[in-house]
This record gives sequence, C-alpha cells and structure tokens, in this order.
Amino acid sequence: MDVISLPSSTLTLTVAPTSASKLRDVFNFDSAPILTSWKNSLGNLSGLSRSQTNESSVLSSDSDDMHSVMSPVPPGIAGSPGDPHDLTPVDPMPITLVDHSMDDGDLNGQMWARSAWVGDYSIVAGTGKAGAYVTWLCVIETVEGRTIRFRKRYSEFCQLQNAISDEFPLLRAAIPGLPPKSIISKFRPAFLEERRRGLEYFMACIVLNPVFAGSTVVKDFISSTDGG
Repeated sequence: MDVISLPSSTLTLTVAPTSASKLRDVFNFDSAPILTSWKNSLGNLSGLSRSQTNESSVLSSDSDDMHSVMSPVPPGIAGSPGDPHDLTPVDPMPITLVDHSMDDGDLNGQMWARSAWVGDYSIVAGTGKAGAYVTWLCVIETVEGRTIRFRKRYSEFCQLQNAISDEFPLLRAAIPGLPPKSIISKFRPAFLEERRRGLEYFMACIVLNPVFAGSTVVKDFISSTDGG
C-alpha cells in the first residue's frame, strides 16, 4: 500500500497497490504522475492555509497599532498634545509703518494725488463753424495739500483715455469708461450732471492709480490748458 503524508497537513492519502495496478491495467498508464499531482495539490492547499494564518496575525497586529494611533491621550492629561501647560508663548510679529508721502511739488511720484473731482461746467459759445461746447472744472488735491485746478472738454478726456490705453496696453481692463455722448441732450442740465459724475469717476480712477498717475500722458493732461 502506498501512503502519502504531508508534513504541514493533517491529510493522509492512502492508495492500495492493487488499485494502482488496476489503473495501469484498465487505462494503460502509470498512476505515479497522478499521485505526484495529488501530492502537489495538497501541498499548495497546506501552504495557502499557512499563508492565511500569517496574514491574520499581521492584520491583528496592524489593527492593534491602528487602534493605538487613533486613540490619542485625551487633552488635559500631563504630557499629552492637548496639555495647556506644555504650550510655549510666541511673541507677535512686529508691525512697521512706512510713510510714502512725496516731497512738495513732486509730480513724478507714483502716488502724488489724494483726491480728484469734477466741479461745475461752463458753456462756451463757438466761433465760426464750430458750435458751442462745454468745459469742466477739474480739481485735484495732492498729498501735500496743494490744490490743482484746470478746465477740460469732454473730447480731451477721450484723448486721455486713448493715450493711456496706448501706453498701458496690458492694463486696458483697468481703464474706466467715459459717459456716453448725446447730440440732442448735450446741453440739458440732467444730462450734464450725469456726464459730470462720469467724468469725475474716470479722473479719480486715473490720478489715484499709482501706475497711471506717474505717466507722462497724465501729467500732460493736467498741465495743458487747452480747454480754457
């Protein structure tokens, strides 16, 4: 009788010699390869059983470690992360104040204007073929307290807008729009008041912008007096 015993398994395969002989007689083949195949299969099952046992041990160990990580020491206990007695005081960061005011009369500085507004308007009678037009009183107060007054026409505001757009092509989105034109209502008080507010907003956005305010086109706009 042939007996096959696997060291790591409790299974025992017993094959009688007569059965093996009958297999050779009936099917005309040797049963030794079959017995070898059975032996290998049972060995694989035994190895799988040992592997599962080892994995269970590892998972159990990992679970214990995870439990210890997920279960910190409650706050308030000495030596724990939440112990208020272990906190180290930190001094606040210092705050530094810097005065960026410009010297008197310096129009080359970036931020030289404090405020800007558009005041009353004047209707000027045209000469020859030129019709009447409106000029606007523009007032700018500098950071030194000096006041600059000049008059401009609406067309000069349009020229300033185009000049700034050409000088700062990447900042065109930051250039405000101008109030609309009107041939019919251009001398009506309600329309002129709406235009005044629009021009005031435009000029304030330009002269109070640190990038636009220091440009040559803005300084030329302020220094020229073509508007009368």
